[in-house]
Amino acid sequence: MWGLTIRGWSAILLLGVTSFNLYSYDAHTRRSRLLFKRVLGSEFEVGSIAHPTISYDPKRWFIFSEGIRTILSETLGYFYARFVYWQK
Repeated sequence: MWGLTIRGWSAILLLGVTSFNLYSYDAHTRRSRLLFKRVLGSEFEVGSIAHPTISYDPKRWFIFSEGIRTILSETLGYFYARFVYWQK
């Protein structure tokens, strides 16, 4: 829904914005980028920058409880957003 607001806002103000970088938290970034690209359409180029986590070592996420919960949750959320929620 907020993606539609961004599209309307940029069109109304005639900013000519055709690309931007999304700054998001850790593993959540990939799903956020997917949703922004789907909502905004092909006329926008969406980049992404992931803020690194301080809760666990991202290279060894599998030995930390927080890492396992984050990766599993975000992986399931990504697949839901990609294959279930957005059926055209």
